[in-house]
Amino acid sequence: MVAPFEEISSRVLAEQIHEERRGANSHAEDKSLRLQIYDAGDIDPAQIPPRAWLLGVSFCRKFLSGLIGEGGVGKTAIRYAQYLAGATGRKDITGEHVHHRFRTLIVCLEDDLHEVQRRLAAVMLHHRVHPEEIRGWISYCTPIGLKLLREGHRGELVIGELHEELKTAVEARHSDLVGIDPFVKAHGVSENDNKAIDEVCTMLANLASELNCDIDLTSHTRKGNATPGDAERDRGAGAKKDAGRLVRTATTMSADEAKFYGLKPEDRCALVRVDDAKVNIAARSDRIAWFKLVGVRLGNATAEYPHGDEVQTVETWTPPDTFAGLSDIVLNAILDRIEAGPYPDGRYSPSHHAKARAAWPAIQEMCPHLTDRQCKDILNTWKKNEVLVIKDHKDPKDRHDYPSLFVANRPGNTWKC
Repeated sequence: MVAPFEEISSRVLAEQIHEERRGANSHAEDKSLRLQIYDAGDIDPAQIPPRAWLLGVSFCRKFLSGLIGEGGVGKTAIRYAQYLAGATGRKDITGEHVHHRFRTLIVCLEDDLHEVQRRLAAVMLHHRVHPEEIRGWISYCTPIGLKLLREGHRGELVIGELHEELKTAVEARHSDLVGIDPFVKAHGVSENDNKAIDEVCTMLANLASELNCDIDLTSHTRKGNATPGDAERDRGAGAKKDAGRLVRTATTMSADEAKFYGLKPEDRCALVRVDDAKVNIAARSDRIAWFKLVGVRLGNATAEYPHGDEVQTVETWTPPDTFAGLSDIVLNAILDRIEAGPYPDGRYSPSHHAKARAAWPAIQEMCPHLTDRQCKDILNTWKKNEVLVIKDHKDPKDRHDYPSLFVANRPGNTWKC
């Protein structure tokens, strides 16, 4: 039985204290000590190696990345598309820059071998990737019962077989990224035990550093509101969220967002947004990456199942031209401006032909890149979908009632599919 991490750490600490009491002359020169001290004055920025990014700012060697989302939202479909983008070097698959082609090892702990094959086949068929293009670049396995860390008979933490198996596999296949799906099945400890989950994440972080790869963790969310970009949605102990460096959320388009973009209600559940949640090694962005879930026929019909399988994958999706590039922050700022009115206690008019009370110039003031027509299209969409409602309002200038615009809905009011 392997000694638990806590016991190993305590033994190392005791040995260090013993060395100190023996009167070691110079800690800085004693190469046996783990604590090595460096002088910041010796730093030459030009000589520091750059971070080893793989895909956009989603994956980076030596760090833990992750995607959080409800069951069925499309997490695995999004990740498989990203892995395929890395294997082929193609930016068009997910819209992210491929810094260089990278090899991925998928460790699926939830589905069997055939299901992983179906999912990968769907991505390849939809994005027209021939198997020979990615031979040797994407590998997969579906281990059953293997754990990174588990509880022993006496409640102690024991390193599991998956730890060594994973290390061996990554070294043998020269994997640049390891995708573990889902995280909760990669260990055998209580998912709410912060200390135990911290040990699991420490193991993974050490592996990522030692093997010079990114380790990517797919996770389910806890119960509650599915707020985009909220790292607290992650299920289980907070230690996992704290360990991640490139964590994002996947969220189905809300009814309010569908109204904003002028979409049919029945179309929204096929649209998924990916937002930064906890990004420590890159500038956090308010840009939303949208994906559309699509069904792909595998062409695997049999006499018993004449229609074969239709499997889900994703493609990038761009909001209608008028709204392209406008984040929730910008949209809310526009609505704040409309709600504030053209002057104290005044309200904007629903008519585009109004003079002092026309609302579209206020949008253009905040978004100078939009044309007059685009600003008017935004207002028309919002009025049609009751983001903005029209009510009479007594204008303070002449005390007369005029039809006026009021904000009724905003991005983020509701996030349930």
